[in-house]
Amino acid sequence: MNQNIIMKTIMENKQTAVQWILKELINDDCLPDGFPFEIYNEALNMEKEQIMNSFNTAIKHQRTRDLHLNAEQYYNETYNIKDN
Repeated sequence: MNQNIIMKTIMENKQTAVQWILKELINDDCLPDGFPFEIYNEALNMEKEQIMNSFNTAIKHQRTRDLHLNAEQYYNETYNIKDN
């Protein structure tokens, strides 16, 4: 994606966390010259994959009625977050 398409997408649609942080950097005039948009695109692709995997997992659990996890438990188990 080129920079203009990225910016138009961010301004017109719901935002993911990765998109939000880029918008905030731009709004605060903190985006440096030569910002590595390749890294941004990779983070955006990773976030998209995580969202899609979460959706697919929810569908799978719904089909099997394996609903023992709530959203926070799923997050903690998926991203290896330890309970306090």
